[in-house]
Amino acid sequence: MKRTFYLLSILSRILFALLLTFDLLLFARLAGEFAVRGMEGVKSWILHAGSVGRITSESSGPGILTVQFPPAGPIYREFFIMCGVLLVLTPLSFWAGRFFRRCARQAG
Repeated sequence: MKRTFYLLSILSRILFALLLTFDLLLFARLAGEFAVRGMEGVKSWILHAGSVGRITSESSGPGILTVQFPPAGPIYREFFIMCGVLLVLTPLSFWAGRFFRRCARQAG
């Protein structure tokens, strides 16, 4: 049992490190866009990040290519939900690492 708790504590600490790195990189990117181009830069970056892989194109005739962009509404909502989930998961993974470490010490 001690080994299981110890492995869980290591996994949750690795998850915490990855989430914290992602949080810091996301904040740095948004702050950089805001510093360079203001709110328009932040809006365009969120639209770019949210629409990657969603833009579809289809051939509607010889030599004609139709490109469809996703609507902006759901992209903003999904972005802010993702940020909220990150803000919740980061401290939870930290506390989980401490909890499992404490359980491993008590089991041994």
